[in-house]
Amino acid sequence: MKVFDETNIGRRTSNQDKVAIVNTRGGQLLALVCDGMGGHNSGELASKIVCEYLVDCFKMMPGFISSEEAKSWLKDAIKEANQVTKRQAQTSPLHAGMGTTIVVALIYQDKVYVGNIGDSRCYHIHHEITQLTDDDTFVNELIKSGVISKEEAKFHPKRNVLMKAVGINEKIEVFIQEYSLKPGYLLLCSDGLYNAVSDEQIREIVMSKGTVANKCHCLIQLALKQNGSDNISVTLIEVEGGDLNAKSK
Repeated sequence: MKVFDETNIGRRTSNQDKVAIVNTRGGQLLALVCDGMGGHNSGELASKIVCEYLVDCFKMMPGFISSEEAKSWLKDAIKEANQVTKRQAQTSPLHAGMGTTIVVALIYQDKVYVGNIGDSRCYHIHHEITQLTDDDTFVNELIKSGVISKEEAKFHPKRNVLMKAVGINEKIEVFIQEYSLKPGYLLLCSDGLYNAVSDEQIREIVMSKGTVANKCHCLIQLALKQNGSDNISVTLIEVEGGDLNAKSK
């Protein structure tokens, strides 16, 4: 399994994205992307808190003994990170309302557990590109209710409004999707990538020849070239051999 991550400030004055990959000796892997929000550098702080909390908790785990334990740990870790971030936000008026998105993939044995809060995404890429996560956004609710189309959502004035984020409320509902781990690529990214680069362009780059590091760099450079104005973060995981099959939430 080959992995790489990269983040870029884009055309912003600061980078509020955080990325991380942790690979244990037992072959268990945690990858995540966080996209912070809030003024006075609060977004950067929120994404840093959540990213570091999950990484530290994962490193302290002696190793999962079952799929259910892995899945439960991921759900609880995100909930705990939410509480930690919320408490930090209450320490100063400057941090009021700070929060972050998160998309995380936990690989355990032949399974991958995917969770997200906000609009950071996880894709599976092989012959096709498939979004595995569901955006917690206002426009996505409109799409699901049939009010607008996906194409209309791209230009909707409230396309950046989140319905959920880590650190905003005391409690947060977390759904974890379980997939069988099979060949292809897992791509985790912030909205800075997919708002500037089309799904087909992403698929073409990921499926082209080259290292995962080179593919990450090419994705970010294309986003910048195509007027990507936001922070841009990507994590790419190459899995040897088709598709990921959804099993449960």
